[in-house]
Amino acid sequence: MPYQYLDIVTADEAFRAWGRTKEELFISAAHALTGVMVEKPEKLRPLIRKELILEEESLEFLLFAFLKEILFLKDAERVLLIPERVNIAKSSQSSWKLKAGLYGENLDGLGENLLVDVKAITLHEFSVERKDDLWQATVVVDV
Repeated sequence: MPYQYLDIVTADEAFRAWGRTKEELFISAAHALTGVMVEKPEKLRPLIRKELILEEESLEFLLFAFLKEILFLKDAERVLLIPERVNIAKSSQSSWKLKAGLYGENLDGLGENLLVDVKAITLHEFSVERKDDLWQATVVVDV
């Protein structure tokens, strides 16, 4: 999944994620977020599966809500999840809908692979935009 970590904040972590489609962008951003918390997020085992449905007024708020939900599940259910599929569609003239299948495992099983605990997704520098033929997002997380 394409993403890179950025050195734009001192106390937090930041990353830029991208994809050819909106769905690829959301998957890349989720992998980058998970990569802040655990080494090699692609090695998470599919021991737990969740379905997620979200609706927001803009793609930017939809990505923000999607990443927030991944953090909520980490904190509330103690599971670290990444998406295996994401579908995004315009649900009305003024909103976007996301349906995603997530998989992962319990935090307790990750042990020494855990890095830092992300507390929140921030709106600082947060953006989603189309550049040339790629969708791109910039995200800063509070650790």
